[in-house]
Amino acid sequence: MRRYEVTYVVAPGLTPEEVEQTVDTYKGVAEEFGAKIVDVDNWGKRKLAFEVKKHKEGFYVVMYLESENGEAVTELERRFKVADPIIRFLTVRVDEEMRRAEKMKALREEKKARKKARAQARRAEAAAEESDDEDQADESESEEAPEEAPEKAEEKAKKEKPSKKAKQEKEDKSEEEEAGDDSKKDKGKKKAKAKSDKEDSQGEDEEDSGEEGEEE
Repeated sequence: MRRYEVTYVVAPGLTPEEVEQTVDTYKGVAEEFGAKIVDVDNWGKRKLAFEVKKHKEGFYVVMYLESENGEAVTELERRFKVADPIIRFLTVRVDEEMRRAEKMKALREEKKARKKARAQARRAEAAAEESDDEDQADESESEEAPEEAPEKAEEKAKKEKPSKKAKQEKEDKSEEEEAGDDSKKDKGKKKAKAKSDKEDSQGEDEEDSGEEGEEE
């Protein structure tokens, strides 16, 4: 079913009752040729955008109708052309405009869906690349871990060696100190013994000299 929007302008010299009679006349013509009147909108008297047939104003009427073959619209247009009260008319096939609008809307939605799908694909690709980078980083860390173990062991050994060396040096120093103390003690004993021997020798000499004096 074809849908039409028929707009026509009635001369301003007519009375409102004559305008209504004109509207009813054209409604009857459309129905006579098999059209179905959906709605009629009378806008009243309005100023024209430009002068038409020496008229600056007119009564605007918009009639919405449905027709299978468009014969009603053809007949209406024929009568508009020969009718003196009609100073301007315009017919638009609304269903084609609606289909065109729906088609444009579908194209916009399809374009929007493709754009959204591309954005989702880019986000998924970025997430996959980030995951791969993290996996590679984990693998590199796991590969470096065994190599670091001998280095750590060597460092630990180096740390332990100085401690053992220091312990050994401490023990050696302690032994040297003990040996020095023993040596000092031996020297003291030797000095004391030598002094004692010397004193004994002097005592014996004095006794011998005393005995010799007595004999004289």
